[in-house]
Amino acid sequence: MSVGMMAERTGERDLGMGKDVPDIETKNNGARQTAIPYRFDLIDPIAMFELAKVVSEGAKKYAPDNWRGLTVEDNLNRVLAHVYAHLAGDETDDHLEHALTRMVFAVAKKHRPDYRGRNA
Repeated sequence: MSVGMMAERTGERDLGMGKDVPDIETKNNGARQTAIPYRFDLIDPIAMFELAKVVSEGAKKYAPDNWRGLTVEDNLNRVLAHVYAHLAGDETDDHLEHALTRMVFAVAKKHRPDYRGRNA
């Protein structure tokens, strides 16, 4: 099953990981493990900390999963607002960090529009 296909048995998105993934990779030292199609090691950790910071602040201000009630369009509008504020030189907020967070929210809503959170 390719990455991105919907997994029939779970109703969730197939992320290309798990016990049923057929691809095995062998490391230089002979060790073997299930292959994953992603390069998490290329994601900047500081950006992820900044994302988590903004999400934590939002959870305190609104509610932990409040953002899940917003539409993709709501989030994209805020992405653009934060990008334009940054480009205009506004320094009253961490605009790039907020734009990144809203983009992540938009992608999450696109792929799981009805998911309301772990505690819903």
